[in-house]
Amino acid sequence: MHFKQEKFSFNGISINFIESGKGPTIVFLPGWGTRPQTYKKALTLLSKKYHVVSPELPGFSSYSSPKTIWNFGDYANFFSAFLESLPIKDVILMGQSLGGGFALFTTSQSKKVKKLILIDAFGLPTEHSRIKLSLLYSYQVVIDSLDVKL
Repeated sequence: MHFKQEKFSFNGISINFIESGKGPTIVFLPGWGTRPQTYKKALTLLSKKYHVVSPELPGFSSYSSPKTIWNFGDYANFFSAFLESLPIKDVILMGQSLGGGFALFTTSQSKKVKKLILIDAFGLPTEHSRIKLSLLYSYQVVIDSLDVKL
């Protein structure tokens, strides 16, 4: 599948993004130090059933980088603006590693995000270990299946 390359700019920062496919839209945020092309095999598979969009991370773009050190909120502002620029209503936001942390924060700001997929996401507080998250999820599934009101 062929990926079309586009450019996005917001507040003086410009990045490339790629897109391909038709169907529900998945916006994939790559991990630290990588570009969407790193994930081209996986994105190609996804593009067979989804409209896949994957932007570069500011600071790892071939265009421009922030002049200051950004925090998660700064990246969330940027990616919220990116999502708003897309001519679609709803997105599934997917992030891997640091891109997962940015996706988590972006979800709190963008009304376009309808589903969130995190892959080894960076940015969850350390008190949320995999074991604790698994136990909390299992507890919630049991409570939901019993239809118990807490």
